[in-house]
Amino acid sequence: MQKRLSGWLKFFIPANLRSDRSFSIEDHFCQTRQGVIGPHAASTKQSANIFWILSRGCYAVKVLELGSVPEAKRLDAIRLAIAGWSPFSASEHYVVPAADSAIICAWDAAATTALILESGADIAQLRVLPESALRRFEPVNSAIADLTKNTAALYRAVDGFVGVFHGASRILAEQWWPELPSDSNWRNFLRSTGQLESADPSPPAAITLPWLKEPLGFLASQVRNSTSQRELLVVYALALALSFPTIWYANELRQLFSLKREAAQRLLSTEKTLDVALNAREQSLSAQQRATQLLELFSQPDPLQLFLTVSNVLSQIAAAGALQLGDWDLRPQQLKFSIQATSGAPPAATALVKALEQETMFRDVEVRTDGSRVNITIRLVKPSGGQAADSSSPAPKPAPKLAPTSSELMPPPKKAALPASPFVAHVHANFEKTNTAGIRAI
Repeated sequence: MQKRLSGWLKFFIPANLRSDRSFSIEDHFCQTRQGVIGPHAASTKQSANIFWILSRGCYAVKVLELGSVPEAKRLDAIRLAIAGWSPFSASEHYVVPAADSAIICAWDAAATTALILESGADIAQLRVLPESALRRFEPVNSAIADLTKNTAALYRAVDGFVGVFHGASRILAEQWWPELPSDSNWRNFLRSTGQLESADPSPPAAITLPWLKEPLGFLASQVRNSTSQRELLVVYALALALSFPTIWYANELRQLFSLKREAAQRLLSTEKTLDVALNAREQSLSAQQRATQLLELFSQPDPLQLFLTVSNVLSQIAAAGALQLGDWDLRPQQLKFSIQATSGAPPAATALVKALEQETMFRDVEVRTDGSRVNITIRLVKPSGGQAADSSSPAPKPAPKLAPTSSELMPPPKKAALPASPFVAHVHANFEKTNTAGIRAI
């Protein structure tokens, strides 16, 4: 059954890739120092998976000894060796393992790519391989050499000869010559390995090795650090662990910006409300100020009545005609006037103060005597129910009357029956002109 199945699978596998078919370089592209040799047309039609084989003279070789390197660290050693060795400006590397050693092949990737494009081949379907990956430059049997001893062998390549110095299970050195090496060339090669005395100084017969059915080794781009996956897992774990606090801080920051935006909106709304309140307050204060001014204007005592009250008080402390009223200055809540004694000395200041403060609308009476002239300043208050409107100043005690008042001698005066005095007639004639500025009588 297995043989029958394998027979059917042959129809689906390209002929140049079948394991039962020997490898032929004529089915692939071959780049040599002389040029590029293309495959047969039939091979091109049979499969698109064609190799681009580099002859030994088209690439450089570096032998890396790995006998003292643990197997778990050999890939790391190969990776470090590749990183420190680049014989071309744009080098491409290929690794061919050989027991306890590795052969690192390097070629000019830019020049090879240019040749591939020039040949018209599809670079996406080509796999570039060095000749060392398809020819194992090692002894094929124990008759040629004892692998436990250091031996040197010469192999035939596509475009030259390859000398290999074998150690115990590993390759110690390799060198390529475009032609069969001379005795001096071979001695120089052996001298570079330090085995000139124990080896034959003459080059041995060249050995032609068969092509391998499948290539050995791998591209350097496939070399990975043995701890890279573990480190990658650690990095992912740390990233996952850090993502949680990052998300939390991001959420807190988002909420902070949201609260800041809401606070700014509330502040703007509060400023608008405060502007409205301040405007209303200013309007209220302005209206209150106007009302106060109107109240002060209309709450002033009647100038004529005030004049009669002062005349009555003065008539109580002096005989008729003994005092003459001088300056008269009526202001809001204040009255200033002066009296002049026509004969004798003016009344005492204490008598004037006591007599004037008997009236409910007079407060804080100040009397200043200047010879026969007396200047009097009175603070006016609005009477309420016969009492003083200003509760801060206690009402003075009633003083004994020094002389009969005019109200006791005659009925209360009326505006139609004012005393026939030139001063009173003058005040009455100018009453409508005084308003809030006051009355000044001479």
